[in-house]
Amino acid sequence: MANVDLQCTEASQQTISEYSRRELKEAFSKCDPEGTGTILRSLGFEPRNDEIRILTEKIEGNGKQQKDKVTFRELSNLLSEKLDERNGIREMHAAFELFDSDFKGYITVDDLRRVAGELGETIAEDQLKEMILEADTRGSGNVCEDDFYTVMKKTALY
Repeated sequence: MANVDLQCTEASQQTISEYSRRELKEAFSKCDPEGTGTILRSLGFEPRNDEIRILTEKIEGNGKQQKDKVTFRELSNLLSEKLDERNGIREMHAAFELFDSDFKGYITVDDLRRVAGELGETIAEDQLKEMILEADTRGSGNVCEDDFYTVMKKTALY
């Protein structure tokens, strides 16, 4: 396995989660067995040409010569936010499934009541309905996964 320099800039170390750093290191090492510093799409991202151009400009910035290699430090600086965002989406999906335990694709008042009971909480029926109304952007009387994500992002829990 290649020796990978994990010494990111201090700012990027503060923004990239330990999980994302491990994920980046693993992908980088798999794509870079000789330690040459090259990597493409092993993280599951399928960037468009314009995104690749922007990333390339960021790496080559400040008058540097064109590069055909990317160091781990450069990659982690560029992708840490995207990885943390993707991992946050996974966490939100898992949280959504705690409410939508029968995988119907939405959360109902009954689901809220069940979860509240599992947590030992008693919440009034009108409060449960209000929660659904507040989150339901489609007027369907339930909360789809996109609505759930929106609410979770507003709470700053994810």
